Amino acid sequence: MIKKILLILLILNLNHCGYSPVYNNKIYDDLKIYVSKYSGDRYLNQKLNYELRTYFDVKDKNTFQLNIESKYDKKTISKDITGKATNLELIANINFKVTYQDHTETFSIKENIKIKSKTDTFDQQKYEKIMKDNFVKSIKQKLLLKLMNIKQIND
Repeated sequence: MIKKILLILLILNLNHCGYSPVYNNKIYDDLKIYVSKYSGDRYLNQKLNYELRTYFDVKDKNTFQLNIESKYDKKTISKDITGKATNLELIANINFKVTYQDHTETFSIKENIKIKSKTDTFDQQKYEKIMKDNFVKSIKQKLLLKLMNIKQIND
């Protein structure tokens, strides 16, 4: 009987071990973003707009005003004997101009990956789209961390 009670107490205590995810969105709840300009790669801009939509707010003194310029590039690293690309590098680079409480800062976030080229064009395009989506999610997290740092410095 005592073993059962101890086992139940142990299980209940393990449920409250204090785990919290590394990228917990609650720390970003007070961020307000207003994007005044997008330029560059349309797909990256649309995905980033979608990812940041929960932070959008009207423009005021405590809102981050962003100008976003994105660029996507696909470089051939190596080719086979016939001249067909075998290895590629996918690069997403997004430049941000951030204005917060009369303070302006510019920075850039770059993501890249080296991949093997696929023989099927459709599969290649599908894979590149997945990689672009992953780039945007990673860039979003890095952007939010940078905005939190700017906010802490200026508040």
